Amino acid sequence: MTKKKNAPKYKIEGFRGVFVFLFGLSGIINILALTGAFYMMQITTER
Repeated sequence: MTKKKNAPKYKIEGFRGVFVFLFGLSGIINILALTGAFYMMQITTER
């Protein structure tokens, strides 16, 4: 019999690069989405 406890972990290890890529892409998109808000905050509090 094969060990069924390690089966999900073995399948997830193959997608590690994909998870890292998606995490990084999500972070970049979030930073770009906040850029406009930070810019507007600086303009309105300039006085």
